[in-house]
Amino acid sequence: NQLTGNIPLELGLMTNLQTLYLDFSEPCYGGNQLTGNIPSELGLMTSLQYLHLQENQLTGNIPLELGLMTNLQTLYLDFSEPCYGGNQLTGNIPSELGLMTSLQYLHLQENQLTGNI
Repeated sequence: NQLTGNIPLELGLMTNLQTLYLDFSEPCYGGNQLTGNIPSELGLMTSLQYLHLQENQLTGNIPLELGLMTNLQTLYLDFSEPCYGGNQLTGNIPSELGLMTSLQYLHLQENQLTGNI
């Protein structure tokens, strides 16, 4: 796909959704280029198991509310697309992510995160 713009806040209302892939999956051939902040409302998606937002153009902090997603198994917020740029998340890694007891894969590399782990 070639989705642009912000991630809609209303996605947080999809509380039974288990998988959400909005990543950029076609290196150098076009794909999603979502911008803006990650909505804190995504934390309401407590049934979600897979959240892939990598390789977009997202900015801002990682919302603390993502820690409410206790069924989440994969969280990909990284940037690895050399052709078009990618996520540039800033700030600290929220300690609330430690509440994600089902998390198996956490990809945050190549952002602009600061502070302690």
